[in-house]
Formats: sequence, structure tokens, C-alpha cells
Amino acid sequence: MLNFIKRHKWVFILSILTYVLWASVWLILANVIFTSVSFFDVHFPSRLSPSDFTISHAGSVLDSLVFFITVTLVLTLLSIKKPEEEKLDRKIEYIFDGADSKSPLGQYLAREVSSLACISALTERIITFRDISDSKTALKVSSVTDVQIKNIHNNHQYANDEMYYKIKADEVDCHNGIYGEVHDVSMIFDANQPQRNRKIIDCTQVISSATEPFQQLFDLKLKPQEQVIYRTNAWIWHSFTQSLNIVSPRFTERHIIELKNQSTQTLALEATLPDTLSNGREISTKKIILKSNGVEKIELQNTTPDDKASFVISIYEEKTDV
Repeated sequence: MLNFIKRHKWVFILSILTYVLWASVWLILANVIFTSVSFFDVHFPSRLSPSDFTISHAGSVLDSLVFFITVTLVLTLLSIKKPEEEKLDRKIEYIFDGADSKSPLGQYLAREVSSLACISALTERIITFRDISDSKTALKVSSVTDVQIKNIHNNHQYANDEMYYKIKADEVDCHNGIYGEVHDVSMIFDANQPQRNRKIIDCTQVISSATEPFQQLFDLKLKPQEQVIYRTNAWIWHSFTQSLNIVSPRFTERHIIELKNQSTQTLALEATLPDTLSNGREISTKKIILKSNGVEKIELQNTTPDDKASFVISIYEEKTDV
């Protein structure tokens, strides 16, 4: 309705002005308005002694005009809402003038805005380096991640039918044909009410190929201001020749990465991290020496899907004097 009025606003304005002009003529003829203006007395002398028909018709016109103004004011007051009370499609029409919420463009904009309003207040990721292959060319890496996802819309449900969990192992020497395993992909809505929670996979999934990634599609729906913990648990063989990359799929206020070395070797990591001081527009580097059973924590802030944390890992060889 709003877009219809916007598209035909000049027709509405012209119609209103025409009706007001027509009503004013009858009120002038009935000597109801402009009673002491000689110009109208000279050009419309009959208004000095208006007929019963003129008075009756002017009264009817005045009643209609008052009714029209009253109804318009009431409807206007009822339709006025605070910006935060408007539905998403109406907000889209306000922000993007000319984008009808029912059009393909309006629906696309609504999906994009809706996805941006689903953020992670906190992501906690524990990456454990468990073992080194016999050939010393690959590292067994496990990742346990808890992502707090929140719908920050105040009155709009977040619904996404195309979310997916994706992980890919590197091409390494693997004598048993197992490149990794996915143990858990789940949604924790309430730790005290397990029946509300949702398991995306029912049992451990084996990654038997390094050429094709493991991918699990699922959907997610969150009420306004509702939040959920998205939990994943998996391990893969990672080649020392490749960098280990971590990307958050949504805006993340705090991203805590805990690195644990449970292998028997000391590991050297060269980390390339988003520079949070410049809002991810630059990167910083950090060298980490992680001894056996050592732990290192890294915290990133206000990261976006364009920000990537990258780790180049190698077996540390301590230099000795000759």
C-alpha cells in the first residue's frame, strides 16, 4: 500500500486539491467562508441570499470534508510507528527508496540485511595439534568450536535454509584411508533442556577423501533476540606445506583461538592475523613457539567474513652453535 501511494503520489495530491477546491466553491456560494470579501460578493451576488439548495449542498460538502479529514488523521496516527517497530520489508522500503519489498530486488535486500543481523557475540575455538605423521609431512589437527549466534533483530525472525558446515583435509600420505572425522555438529538452544537442542549429524562421519570437502547442509531459525550455541567437533590431517586458515562466516565481536600442542614435537607457527586496531583493514604477524603440552591463546575482535587468521606450521628446529 505504501509503495502504491508513493508511485501515484501526484495523483493523490491532485485529487485532494481538486476536492478541496470544489468544496471551497460551494462554501463560498453558501456564504460560509470569506463572508466579508467584496470580490466574491461582486462576482457571486447570489451568495448574499443563498438558496436552500446551496446551503444544503454546502452543508453536505462540509460534512464530507470534515469526515474525510477526521478519517485521514485517525488512519495516519494509527499507521505511524517508531522505526524499530516496523517490519523488515517496510524498513527495506524506507532505506532503499523504490525497492518494492515484493520485488526480486526487495526480497534479495531483505535476505542480505537479515543475514547481517545474525552475529556472533563470542566464538571460542580450541585447536589441538595431536600427532605428527610418520613421514613428518602432516599434522593431525582437531578443532572444537562453540559459536554464540544471536539474532539482533528486534521484531524479525532470522531464517536461513542454506547454512552448512564444511571442512576439507589436505592430500597427505594416509595409510588407512581416513583423512579426518567429524564427531559433532549441533545447535545448543538450552543446556538445561536437551529436548530443545538439535543434532545436525547423528554419528561420527569419516572423511575418506582429500579432494572433496565434507559438507553438511542445515537450516537455522532464530526468533528476535534469540541466541544459540553452534557447536562443531572434528579432526583432519593437515599438510605442513599448507597454511591453516580460520574464517568466521559472520560478524564476530570476540573470537578466542586457543592453540594446544599435544604432540611430542615443538612446533613453530607463523600467524597472520587481522589487525583489530584498524578494524581488520590491515594484518599483523606473530611468531609462536609451541612446546609439547604448550598452550597459546589469541583473541580477535570485531572480525568480519573478509578477515582471515592464517597459520603456517612447521616442526621447530632449535639452532645450535657450531
